Amino acid sequence: MRQRKQTSIWSSKGFSLPEVLTVIGVIAILAVIAIPNFASLLRNAESRSAARHAAAFLRLARSTAINTNTAQQVVFSANNYGMIAGTTSYAASFPSITIWNSMSSNISSGPAVTIQFTPNGVASLGTSTVDIKDNDILRFQVIVSATGRISVNGPM
Repeated sequence: MRQRKQTSIWSSKGFSLPEVLTVIGVIAILAVIAIPNFASLLRNAESRSAARHAAAFLRLARSTAINTNTAQQVVFSANNYGMIAGTTSYAASFPSITIWNSMSSNISSGPAVTIQFTPNGVASLGTSTVDIKDNDILRFQVIVSATGRISVNGPM
């Protein structure tokens, strides 16, 4: 008896050229759709990080004012911010964003904002807002109420 050789789709070896080109085409189309969304997601994450960092810095200044019983002042200016208390000063800066195409832009807080905390933790200048902008587009706001409460609002 002679056995027949069975061929099926599962026993083939490798892929044909049209199959490979179709898969590459689908991957290319998905990449073209996904890259702008991914870049936007990264920009938003960097802005959120800057807002959280600024809020944490303000909370540090408030707790330092309460713990040391001295007024603490935080000054926000374009691309950086710092805390001043007597002769001691601390500084930080907003992160630089690297976009997918290797261009970079800066996150800034807009015009200079000064926030001062008194030894009892109250913001002495009333309610203040620090705007976190990315290429002049408002992304987040860090709000310091007159009672010293610090909150982050956004994305805008």
